[in-house]
Amino acid sequence: MSLNMCVRLIPQVLNNLHCRHAIITNFRVCKNLHPASYWYRFQSSHVTTPKSTNEIVVYHGTLTTQLRAVKIFSLMTSMSGIIAQPFIYNQLVSLHSIPLMVVAWSFFGFFTIGTPLLLHLLARKYVTVLKYKPDTDTYVATTLNIINIPKQLEFKPEDVKVPEVLGMFTTFTAKDKALFVDPRFFENPKHYGRIMGYDKPLDLKLYKATTSDNKK
Repeated sequence: MSLNMCVRLIPQVLNNLHCRHAIITNFRVCKNLHPASYWYRFQSSHVTTPKSTNEIVVYHGTLTTQLRAVKIFSLMTSMSGIIAQPFIYNQLVSLHSIPLMVVAWSFFGFFTIGTPLLLHLLARKYVTVLKYKPDTDTYVATTLNIINIPKQLEFKPEDVKVPEVLGMFTTFTAKDKALFVDPRFFENPKHYGRIMGYDKPLDLKLYKATTSDNKK
């Protein structure tokens, strides 16, 4: 029997013996027994998706976009100033005047380091977004740190303290952190009332003035 004849007879033999179905079945079994497949099934069966909490945006700061842009510009100028420090130093040394070097170095140092710090001190209390979680009855306030990255603070109405004398850009303090919000931009004024404690009963302290007549 020639080789060509054997090649022609192989498909007929496989069809007659139903080997095709057996090969497919064995292939599926081997695939399921593969370590990578087993690990994938094990991992998918044990990984739990985090529960999504319902968050309602109750406040959005209108100056958020402008604040981000100003801080980005300040950081870019500071990075440019830091990179240019060696070139500025060489130019100042060539002047051969120590007082002029001190004045010029202080001027460039203030705009390089002092401006981002001063801007952060003024804007660190500004709340860009305030969210409410009905499931836990908590609020999440978002502020910006010195490198313009959002920072969140979660608190409850019980954690809020309204100082008698408000500081600069301070509306209330939550967990000893001063925050600033504008009451005009709350979606629902009741949330502002809850945070500020307006829904609590008034604690009226009545004092009796006692007079004593010592005249005889």
